[in-house]
Amino acid sequence: MFYRSKDAAALYNVTPQTIGAWAKEFAEYLSSNANPGHKKQRLFTKEDMTVFSLVSDMQDNGLAFADMHATLKTGNRGEPPTIEPTEMQVIVANEHENRLTIENERLTRALVDAQQALKKAETELASLREVEDRNIKLETQLEGALTVKGELQNQIAQLQAKIERLALKTGEEFARGYVAGIQAKIQTPDNNKENSQGS
Repeated sequence: MFYRSKDAAALYNVTPQTIGAWAKEFAEYLSSNANPGHKKQRLFTKEDMTVFSLVSDMQDNGLAFADMHATLKTGNRGEPPTIEPTEMQVIVANEHENRLTIENERLTRALVDAQQALKKAETELASLREVEDRNIKLETQLEGALTVKGELQNQIAQLQAKIERLALKTGEEFARGYVAGIQAKIQTPDNNKENSQGS
């Protein structure tokens, strides 16, 4: 049985892409199945895993690939995995299932949050629509009030014009009456004189 890239990645706490990079970098120390060619699955023996074990330890200690090559050329290797490939595949499958379960729970929470946010938004929208309806009614009332105001202003202007005409007419009549009164007084003394002379 062979270890897959996913198994190796889980064992050394790296990504499958990192395992692929290690397989290319250290190909001379690995079996032929470690680099099978384009779009073919990488498969690793227990001996391949001892190479990865050494690489992982040295990388954790901050050493460069050149140091790893030098160590591997001397024949040094890391510890082989204590977990068999079949067991590792079960662990990886369970981890994948756990990740899917966690992701499902996360998405479910996100969905519930989104539904609550939508409900809140719908409530706020309903309130805004009520405000909008009230505003429309108020605008209609305001337009009506402005129309009435305009009509009243026209009536006031007409009444003021009538009052001015009436005042002018009244003033003219008063003036005519006043003039007539003065003329009457003027004529009356002459008549009195004539009457006194005649008698």
